[in-house]
Amino acid sequence: MLAQFDLSLMVKAGVQWGLFGGAIENLGTERHHHKYIPDLINLDLLGCSR
Repeated sequence: MLAQFDLSLMVKAGVQWGLFGGAIENLGTERHHHKYIPDLINLDLLGCSR
């Protein structure tokens, strides 16, 4: 759905939730998961800004 609107938005979403979120999920501790994942999902914590 994102790609139908704007391909760059799809790339940004992939970076936000796939790369940035995946790094926290796979490399972070349980403390990191509780602290960062909810804000990451809600876009209160951004892995890329543009």
